[in-house]
Amino acid sequence: MQRIRFIAFVVLPLLLGLSYAGTRLKEAKLIKFSDADSMWILMDGRKIKFIVVGIDAPEEFKSRKLRMDSKRCHIAQKHIRRLGRRATSYAKSILPEGSVIKISIYRQEKTKVYGSIYMPDGSLYAEKLIKEGYACVSQEGLDDKTIERLKTSLSEAKKKKKGLWKDFSKIMNCLCK
Repeated sequence: MQRIRFIAFVVLPLLLGLSYAGTRLKEAKLIKFSDADSMWILMDGRKIKFIVVGIDAPEEFKSRKLRMDSKRCHIAQKHIRRLGRRATSYAKSILPEGSVIKISIYRQEKTKVYGSIYMPDGSLYAEKLIKEGYACVSQEGLDDKTIERLKTSLSEAKKKKKGLWKDFSKIMNCLCK
C-alpha cells in the first residue's frame, strides 16, 4: 500500500511535470551564474534573471546587501565576497552553465523570476547548497515543511563543518542569522 501511495503522490506527479505544490515544472537553460543564489536563464525564448528561493548565499559582487551584511557582521566586504566566489564556484560545479534545468516559479516580475531549481536527480538545488555548507536558509517562497528540512540541512552542515563552515564558521554564523 505504501508503494502505491509513493508512486501516486511522488513519482507520478514528477513524471507528469508537476511540482509538489501542484504547479507545473518548467524547463529552462542555465545561461550564467550571477552568484550562487541568482543566475540568468533562457526560458520561453527570453533571457531572464532567476532568483533561487529558500537560500541566501554570501554576496560575490558589490551590492546593497553586501554593504548591509558587512556592517551587520563587522566584516570587510572583501572577505564576504571571497566566500561568495567560493559558493558560486561550488554552484557551478554541481550545476554547470548550459545545463537544462527544471524550475518551479514562486513569483514572476517583469525582469525577474523567483523560484526553485530541481537538480537532474530531482533534488532541490537550494537544499544541496545548504547541505554542503555554501548557503544559509531564506524563508521566502517555501512551505513550512521545506523550510524545516532546509534548517535541518543547515544544522548538519554546521555540525559537520562542511563547505564554508569549515574555515569561516564565525562569518557564516553571522550571515545566517
